[in-house]
Amino acid sequence: MNKWYRSSLILLAILLSAGCVSPDDQPAVANPERAEKILLKCEAKAQTRYEAEGPAAAEAVWQTKACSTAKQVTEQYWQKQRDIQLSRNRFQQDDVFAAMDWTEFFYKRQQCGYQQQASQWFCSAYPQWQEQMQQAYQKDLQANDFDLLVSRVEKFCSTKDYSEINCAIWRAALTDKKQLAYNNYLSNQQQLETDFYTCKSRFSQLKQVATKSNNKQKLLNFQFYSLPCSLVLQAASRTQLAYTFY
Repeated sequence: MNKWYRSSLILLAILLSAGCVSPDDQPAVANPERAEKILLKCEAKAQTRYEAEGPAAAEAVWQTKACSTAKQVTEQYWQKQRDIQLSRNRFQQDDVFAAMDWTEFFYKRQQCGYQQQASQWFCSAYPQWQEQMQQAYQKDLQANDFDLLVSRVEKFCSTKDYSEINCAIWRAALTDKKQLAYNNYLSNQQQLETDFYTCKSRFSQLKQVATKSNNKQKLLNFQFYSLPCSLVLQAASRTQLAYTFY
């Protein structure tokens, strides 16, 4: 046995006998469970020292290699566990969002303004899905006709089935659909002409009925409120088509 090894053993024996380091105060870095047990002992020892000798004595306990190492290992372990859980939650949330259509997404987003109804994880995570849901929303607006949107507004905004959130969602959808259709007419002259003559034909038929019943209000309602003809007339007013409608 060489002198250095023998000297180390003697020093360790002196430290152990003096109570400076116990066998349990040798935390295994690769063993978080053991480190946590040592940490509990360090907390108890620090509390005892604090009560007997004051803050400096308690701090001295935490400055020992055993206690500082145990604290570091335990904190790193729990941080890793938190990261794993966050990652797992994120994957679960991705699955939830991926299966959600825009109406449900917008409904839950509106709920974030009502904290007693809101899901905290949803409200914190929805911004990253905003663009994707907006694209799905625009695609759906293109596909849905006005009759569907009007019926939803009438349903959720009526006294019988009134829903503040759903009413707001479908009113906004109808407004967006109107703007989308109007912009499309301005940029697509061929579509505007096709729908213009369709609306003109409908107006002519309605005019005959309205004349017989002396009900001019029907003509006004058709001109200003019917969809999409009211939008067709608005867009046509910027072209020569408007002068041939009546």
